[in-house]
Amino acid sequence: MKAIKEIKEKLIRNLKIWHEELNDDINFLINKIEEAKDVEDIMRHKKELLITLILRLPLSVSHCYFCIAKSEEVFEDCEKCPYAKFHDICILPFSDYAKITEAQEELLQRVKKLYYENEKYDEQ
Repeated sequence: MKAIKEIKEKLIRNLKIWHEELNDDINFLINKIEEAKDVEDIMRHKKELLITLILRLPLSVSHCYFCIAKSEEVFEDCEKCPYAKFHDICILPFSDYAKITEAQEELLQRVKKLYYENEKYDEQ
């Protein structure tokens, strides 16, 4: 399947915006780690960094070639999406996209719960 130039360019523009915003977030949190006075602050900001990375994965419609193509009326609806032919329609709960976003949410919850807890460091 040959890429449509305009769709590809729009995707690249969106990814460049995402990249800049993500870098701003990363730089902000690295600065917070640099300014940290104790291990607790370092770990708290590192946890924030991990959460930010998970939340900012480029999985939205503006980061999907096929969703952009649909919005540009290359095809009528999600049933005609080339991605859906092999992975099912993204909004369906059993689609591969749904499995990916479920894994993203599971990772997010695990990091929030398991990555850092204050009481583990209070005694040191």
